[in-house]
Amino acid sequence: MLEILPSLQEDLLLKLQEENFLNEKRFAASFVRGKFRNNSWGRNKIVFGLRSKGISKKDIDAGLKEIEEEDYLEKMKTLMHSKMRTVRLKNILARRKKVADFMQRKGYEIHLVWEILKQEFPD
Repeated sequence: MLEILPSLQEDLLLKLQEENFLNEKRFAASFVRGKFRNNSWGRNKIVFGLRSKGISKKDIDAGLKEIEEEDYLEKMKTLMHSKMRTVRLKNILARRKKVADFMQRKGYEIHLVWEILKQEFPD
């Protein structure tokens, strides 16, 4: 860990903010893009992650605009189909429940999950 004199810390932080190196809005947007594209996180998990880092609601909301609704729904369908192939239960309702639980852990909104599950995997 770098040790900086307390008198220099404030000056350094101020300079980093002026030069736009410390920017919560930019961080939130980058975090959202990365967690959605690389980790396939849903909005709920992304929001939780940003809140845990102390990011403001305004910056979180701005960051979430990085996710296109069409891409979001497509990612959900892809994940659901992939997970459905790995669930070895015979009962379709039990399989859907397993997939819904998985999607909820990934941070996807449960009402959207069930809506898509009913469309993609009917009785």
